Amino acid sequence: MAVLRILLVALLSIFSGVTAFRTLQPPTVSTVQTFSKKPATTSVGSFGRIIPTYNGILKSESTPGIGEGRNLPAPSGVNQMPEPTQAAIVLGLMASLVAGTAVCSAGLDAISATFPVAFSVWQKSWPLLGPGFVLAGVSHFTLHDDFCNIYPPKGTWGFWYLPGSPSFHVNWTGIVEIVGGLMLSIGGIANAFNVSLPTAMSLFLPDGALILCALTYVVSFANIYMYTHGAILPEAMKEAGEVPIAGHVIRFILQIFLLALYWQMGRSEPLIASLL
Repeated sequence: MAVLRILLVALLSIFSGVTAFRTLQPPTVSTVQTFSKKPATTSVGSFGRIIPTYNGILKSESTPGIGEGRNLPAPSGVNQMPEPTQAAIVLGLMASLVAGTAVCSAGLDAISATFPVAFSVWQKSWPLLGPGFVLAGVSHFTLHDDFCNIYPPKGTWGFWYLPGSPSFHVNWTGIVEIVGGLMLSIGGIANAFNVSLPTAMSLFLPDGALILCALTYVVSFANIYMYTHGAILPEAMKEAGEVPIAGHVIRFILQIFLLALYWQMGRSEPLIASLL
């Protein structure tokens, strides 16, 4: 309970802060984005040509989904629409995530009522998602510039003006993913083996689930930015290129399912339970 409150206060203070760890400078056709400082030879990826400068720093020409290339027509075509239309689409998708999560959670309740024993066994496996989030959080630092590329620049959709640099938001979301993933993993293991945790850790399972539920929803703006502007992870996706529309649809559905699982695990948290 105390852990959740502290983390929630921390998240609110982060959103209200204007501190930036470093500023991501968007590339232009003549001024290019740095993605790596490792020496490399000239190569051609499926999404564009990569050229090393004299000091070995990689730079890219204006390519779809990278730097200024995010302003090129995306497969969805959304970034070529008027900003009010873009805003309506983005907010509609965020609202759909909430509605979809509610429907999916209700479906899980129905399954639980119909097959209580099997559902209980399956439910104990859900915390296995924790290690996945820990690894995802670590990737925010190992692929830092990649994640900065999918963070919406200020002014995107006509309403995105969140304080802080892309680097700052990639950093704090990575930290929260690691913390939430560890809490879910520890709480899940203790629950699976009926081990009693110290009082301060007794709510790790629901608290960790709620943290990951909130974080998954918040970072959905980056996922939606990939859809509306065709943004990609330059290094991680250099062979795949832009995500097709079908890929965005599949990810959206999986995201709803994940949110429902986290909500199911987190709603037993005393504060949340008292509000339901």
